[in-house]
Amino acid sequence: MAQDETPLDERVYSEHMQNVWYMGMLENSEFHFPFMSENMLHHYFAGSPFMDWTTKNGLEIKQCQQDPYGWHFSHNRKDFEAQIASRNGTEYMIAEGAQMEFDAEGRPSKGGVYVIRKQDRRKAAPPAGKDALETLATYYVIGENVYQAPSVADVLGTRLLSASTALNKCFSTASTLPSWSPTTGHTYPTTTSTTSAATAGATAGATKPPTAPSTAPSSPSRSREPSLSASTDPRSGSSLPTTNSSSANPSSTALTSRLLRDSLAQSLTYADDPFTDENPLLGEPGNLTFTSSTAAAKKRRADAARAKEEALAAAAAAAVTVKTESKPSTPAVSPPASPGKVVKRGKEKRRRKSRHNAQSPPMSPVGGTPGTSPAPGGV
Repeated sequence: MAQDETPLDERVYSEHMQNVWYMGMLENSEFHFPFMSENMLHHYFAGSPFMDWTTKNGLEIKQCQQDPYGWHFSHNRKDFEAQIASRNGTEYMIAEGAQMEFDAEGRPSKGGVYVIRKQDRRKAAPPAGKDALETLATYYVIGENVYQAPSVADVLGTRLLSASTALNKCFSTASTLPSWSPTTGHTYPTTTSTTSAATAGATAGATKPPTAPSTAPSSPSRSREPSLSASTDPRSGSSLPTTNSSSANPSSTALTSRLLRDSLAQSLTYADDPFTDENPLLGEPGNLTFTSSTAAAKKRRADAARAKEEALAAAAAAAVTVKTESKPSTPAVSPPASPGKVVKRGKEKRRRKSRHNAQSPPMSPVGGTPGTSPAPGGV
């Protein structure tokens, strides 16, 4: 018999006949437990592939199979778990759960879910203290089905793998949908026109003979029409020379490359120019609305112009004030000097009046020759 290599956290164990035997519905049954009673749950779990027979539970159940008293003792949950918890080692314990209850019509009303925990117990030192418990695995019983709970790492890994796989498929599909050109921007194919065309083609094919398939590649429908024709220069508005029909096509490679080059050149030339959108658009293509009304935009523009003029006037007034304060003062003009007074000057020396010197002879008023002074006391 081939061994099942399915991971334990992907298996489900259920044994209906064992539950029926414990309910006393068979002739040789000596027990009369209700449906999935907690007293038979350890023996029911022992038949699952999750059971480790090297644990304390496995050794006790094997020993009880040869002892009638021990067999009855092992079907009492409280006494059996007290016996298991009295010593160190690995064990299975019912952590929580309630027995299933049925209503008057025989349908389950509540309960019937148990949590079984595999744990390693280390007894505390006497006289007081709590035992050290290390959880190794967790199982839950729902009705007659027994499951092993996956680890947190497995759950997170599975969720992340599912999310990354879904995103990868989404991006792979979305990358083939849009197309871009300098004249029309981003465009997306639509399925409405394709479906209607396919329906019309199928209807026409039923009445007309099939024609040869077209060799021209089908281009996706554009989300908006180009604002400039293919034969017009976007800078000067003059017509571009066209050599054949393919050069007039907006999606041609040569025209696309040329328009892209001109767009890049203009963006580099006017990148530093200030630009303000006075009334920007909101919404999405096909449902665009202005942020505010035209009157509000004009009012904002008028307020901005008025504020600019006031700022320029304030700057001009400040410049005039600074210029006036920095201009040198005009020197004071002295009044004209009156006759008979000597005007003092800074570095000029005052002229002194000449005095008659006793040693210098006086000039004669008539002859102009120096006169002789009379001798003292005589003629």
